[in-house]
Amino acid sequence: MKEYEDRVDALFCAYIALYAFRWGMARCRVFGNFTEGYIFTRVPNNLQE
Repeated sequence: MKEYEDRVDALFCAYIALYAFRWGMARCRVFGNFTEGYIFTRVPNNLQE
């Protein structure tokens, strides 16, 4: 199961990286900060400002 989870995690990270490369901060957000930790993720179109 661990190998499967690692592959799914790698695919999801690759998807987020490609999405960020394509859309940049127009459709992505960073929550948190470098010191305490952060997450970078896409924001669905219906939740954008």
